[in-house]
Formats: sequence, structure tokens, C-alpha cells
Amino acid sequence: GSTVRALVQQGVENGLVPNADMEAMGYDPRYFTGLLDGYLHWEMAWFREVIQNARDAIGPNAPDGPRTIDIVCRIESYTDVDGVTVDAMRVECADDGNGMDEPTLRNAFLMFGGSMKPPGGFGGFGDAKGLIILPWLGYEIHTSDLVARGRHNRFRIEQARERRSGTRVTVWMPVSKATTPENAIAFIERCNLPEIRILVNGKTVRATLAAKAEHRIQQF
Repeated sequence: GSTVRALVQQGVENGLVPNADMEAMGYDPRYFTGLLDGYLHWEMAWFREVIQNARDAIGPNAPDGPRTIDIVCRIESYTDVDGVTVDAMRVECADDGNGMDEPTLRNAFLMFGGSMKPPGGFGGFGDAKGLIILPWLGYEIHTSDLVARGRHNRFRIEQARERRSGTRVTVWMPVSKATTPENAIAFIERCNLPEIRILVNGKTVRATLAAKAEHRIQQF
């Protein structure tokens, strides 16, 4: 009756159960708030993880093209899945790879465990997704003709209005606890990925430190 509906609505408002049109991962959302504690410097590690994923996405099987990773960081007004509007740091990473179908999208970002990294890829998706999307105010993953949007353990997958080549991952971080374009530049300067062009807020950033082939992605 009305009491049950009120309790369910209270759970939705507190982020403990999904909205009717959203799916939920099998984790209490309070779990995600502690994910950053395992990183020495998560502000750079965020870029490490998304650049690793983007680099693998535009590997030898990607379409012919410029092989570009485009990173954007800017402060903007953001309205989350519960209708709350705040100022947030928008941080996104886009690649021009092949994109993902829905099963790959779910495995790569929307469930824990396992990795679909190809041979020769860097790292794995298992831990990365915990840092890339889950601790933040909200996230959006646009890949091929799909868009996944959510916050913490709640998400929905929809058909995109426009199809895109590759994948764009966007998160909205609290302004008081956000990474910055300076962190992106500092990380990229420590990488050695000569086959890929990386932009930060529209400007090309290149490595300034010599990196050994086996250490092409700097660790943090």
C-alpha cells in the first residue's frame, strides 16, 4: 500500500534502490565512496586508467584514422539522476576506436570482475571501472549507438540520439574533490605513446620524459 510505496521512494531518494527505470549493481552505494583510498595519487590515476582503455580501443583493429584521445576538463552545472543540480567538474575522455556493443559495455563498465582486454593491452577493466565512473556525482558512457548514464550503483542504458565512432566516457566530480587538466597534462608528459595524439582541452600534449617501451604507461 501507501506505506510500502513511501519506503521504496525513500530508498530511491537515499540511493539504496534503483529508480523504476534504472538497473542496479549488486553493491551498496556507500561502498563506492571509499574507492579512492586505494590510490596513491588518484587525480593522475584517473587519467592513467581512461588513457589505457582508450589506447587499447584504438589498437591495431581500430578504423583507419588519426588515432586520437581527446580529454576535456571544465566546470559546469550538473543535474544528477535524482534531479539535484550542483556545480561540478566535467571530465571526459573520448577515443576514435571501434566502440562497444551492449554486452561489452556492461562487462567493461557496469559489472565487477573480469577483463576483456586484448592481448598486449594495459591493465584490466576490473579495478579501473571502480575509479573511472563509480565514486562520482554521475557518469555517461556514449559508445556506438548506446548511452549508459548513472550514479554509483544505479544506471540505465538507452539508444543514443546520434551514433559515434569510438567511446566517450564522461564523469562529473564534486568541485571540491576533482582532478584537473593540469593533472592530465602532468600524466601524459610521463607517457610514451608516440602512435597516438592526445589532446587536453583542445591542445596537443606530448611526452617530455623518455620512457622505456615496457613502461609506456606511467604508474601512480
